[in-house]
Amino acid sequence: MKINIILRDLASYHPQDILHNNFFIQHFSSMDKDITSLLKTLGKEKNI
Repeated sequence: MKINIILRDLASYHPQDILHNNFFIQHFSSMDKDITSLLKTLGKEKNI
């Protein structure tokens, strides 16, 4: 079954406060999840 989708609008959000990868790595590590390869695949390599 084919499903067609028409995008009517696209927007991006750029917050003033930047959360670096360490925040997300620690957050998901507390749940025993390793997201480092996901961040690297997505090109999110900003660290403190």
